[in-house]
Amino acid sequence: MFAAYCHYSLGDSDEASAEYDKAIADYDEVIRLDPKDVFAYIYRGCAYERKGDYDKAIADYDEAIRLDPKGAKAYEIRGAAYHDKGDYDKAIADYDEAIRLDPKYALPYNSFAWLLGTCPQVSFRDGKKAINYAIKAWELSKDPAFLDTLAAAYAEAGDFKQAIKWETKFLETPNLSEKNTTGGKSRLALYQAHKPYHAEKGPTSTY
Repeated sequence: MFAAYCHYSLGDSDEASAEYDKAIADYDEVIRLDPKDVFAYIYRGCAYERKGDYDKAIADYDEAIRLDPKGAKAYEIRGAAYHDKGDYDKAIADYDEAIRLDPKYALPYNSFAWLLGTCPQVSFRDGKKAINYAIKAWELSKDPAFLDTLAAAYAEAGDFKQAIKWETKFLETPNLSEKNTTGGKSRLALYQAHKPYHAEKGPTSTY
């Protein structure tokens, strides 16, 4: 158990420094020690996803779900991988299942709202529904990052006054990273020009 914990710690540290291959090797060792460790597959999948290897990431999330079919986290994060890959139907199905399994889990509401509000494919966008999911995510978590999603949802629905309000509030988040500040200011400018934000591809969030 201690060995597995050490490898988790190494993996987390390596991911933080973008050493994804080393992180994957660490999680490989955790899985070798305990092939039924659900979170090892989830964390290794995250490392693969950050490398852009969505197929390997999804395969790890599949295994996590096989081991724990009632784990909402694995469905949410697999949905995010499908979202990043541009497979929006499968992303939606996984977000729905994560919410069904754990209705108080905020992240799938936020991820679903981001897809509905910013998807590059117009057929998947639904501003009003995005607002409902984004509000639910915010009510459940009060995570300031989710305000960026709420703003995008209002913009997609054509309510630019609310979009500007919530994007401005997002930009007031203490210690906001340079990347998020730049992205937030760019989206705020769009909303001030009465234009919605649409992702170039399908990232599940900007964070």
